[in-house]
Amino acid sequence: MITITITIMLSLLGFWLGVLTTSASVTDQALPPEYALLAAGFVLVIIGMVLAVVAIATRRGRVTGIIGLVVGLLSYPLFATAGLLGYLTTQ
Repeated sequence: MITITITIMLSLLGFWLGVLTTSASVTDQALPPEYALLAAGFVLVIIGMVLAVVAIATRRGRVTGIIGLVVGLLSYPLFATAGLLGYLTTQ
């Protein structure tokens, strides 16, 4: 369940970062706080995938573990696609 929630949040954050990077100038040196949320989201996805693998290996919640693992693996391409779409919508 954690991987599904964080994947949705990372996709929304990726879209927002895509929009944000087109409006930011090149001379901006400060990192926006969204990047800290991005790093925390990626860590939570990894934790969720580890928990899914443990659920699969111990045969407790095998179907839920498989779903969590697949969604966790798809979260990175979904984030990249959402960021690209956010970037392209502001062009």
